Amino acid sequence: AVTWAQATARATRSSAIAVTPDGSMVWAVNTDSHSVTVLAAATDTVVTEIPVGLSPTTLAISPDGTRVYVANSESHDLSIIDTTLPGEVGRIPIGAEPWGVAVSPDGLRLYVSDSTQGRVTVLDPATLAVIAQVPRAPRPRGLAVTADSSRIVVTHFLTPVPQLNAT
Repeated sequence: AVTWAQATARATRSSAIAVTPDGSMVWAVNTDSHSVTVLAAATDTVVTEIPVGLSPTTLAISPDGTRVYVANSESHDLSIIDTTLPGEVGRIPIGAEPWGVAVSPDGLRLYVSDSTQGRVTVLDPATLAVIAQVPRAPRPRGLAVTADSSRIVVTHFLTPVPQLNAT
């Protein structure tokens, strides 16, 4: 069944959302208040709001539902949230403008797009160590991982415009 929560105030910006693997909680990014909100899916009620870095853009939930990763574009870092608390347990620096974040379905890789530096950072979620920084076309943003965890798909903020030579 689909339910629609009624807003009492008008949002200033839309945000990314994700649902926990068990379907019990909905997590939403609040870019304008530098936080994430956790809602109970069954009742559409707010459980808590958690402060994160500046201008969070997207989030991803680990396959086991114990961690939420939030890309914070203006503080240039990634917030790590323990869902059992729930609360932020750390932040790690990620380039100049982290934007997209995705966790592989097998839970072995964490991907973060760095829009300004034109790359995707690959991390080990267990240690948060950087495994690789992969150059991508300008302004990578959205990320998705295939079901078998073998590939990531990257979208870009702007499509390059062909340059015309005028004489």
